[in-house]
Order: sequence, then structure tokens, then C-alpha cells
Amino acid sequence: MTTEDISPAWQYYEKCSFRVHNGRCDSLTAGQEEQLNAILELSATGRDLTPELVASLERLPWNRAKKHIRIVCVLREREYARDRNSRRPVAPHPELPPLDPVHWRVEVSLAAGETYGAIAAGLGTTVGGLKMCVSWWRRNVRADLAR
Repeated sequence: MTTEDISPAWQYYEKCSFRVHNGRCDSLTAGQEEQLNAILELSATGRDLTPELVASLERLPWNRAKKHIRIVCVLREREYARDRNSRRPVAPHPELPPLDPVHWRVEVSLAAGETYGAIAAGLGTTVGGLKMCVSWWRRNVRADLAR
């Protein structure tokens, strides 16, 4: 059996499955797995693989990745709101002003050697935004300590 004997849908499935197998593991991967399932369903129906259909299948992983990222951001936002609403500010020392629980976790993570990039990814924000917030609350703490 040669490559020409295999239907175009199966050839396309083979190309996509190699891309998934050798690719990265992130939100895009889930969309690529869904793309493989859609190709299998297509080959089971016996429909022809048209350029329009291929273009639609190629968009599927990216659309699912965007959806996944939006869902993760909403969940992180809810976690942040829950932390912010359900806990009192943390005072690491009686002489120090209290910090918001999320700010305290960021400070502890930074002290433990975690990078701004890793912390920002965990909070669903940008590195620049996180650095700006850190500098803002540190400036406020320094001002409180100077009084």
C-alpha cells in the first residue's frame, strides 16, 4: 500500500497527528485533539476533503485554545475575587502594614525565588502589570514604614 492508496482525509489525519504528537503540551493541544476527532468523524462519513473544510479544520485548534484561555482567565479571576473577599489582610509583623492576601502570596513567591513570569502566568496577568503592582504596593509599604 502506498501513500496514494490512502484517502486524503487519512493523509491529512496522519499529518495532523504527527504535529500533535511532536508539538507542545498546552491549551492548543486540546484543540488539536479535537481536530483529530473531527477528521476521524469526517473520514467515517466519506465526505470529500475540500480546501474550505481543511481551512475550517485548521482553525479549530486555535479557536479551542482561545476558548480555553478565556475560561482559565475567568476561573483565576474568580479565585482572586474569592481570596480578596473572604480573607482579611495579612500582617507579616505587628509593626508592618497589612497586605492583601494575593499581594502577600506574590511576595512569598518572589522571596522563594519564583520568577515574575511564572507568578504572572499563575495569576493570569502580564509580567509588566505584575511588576507595576508590586512596585506600587511596595512603595505604599515603604511610605507607611517611614511614618
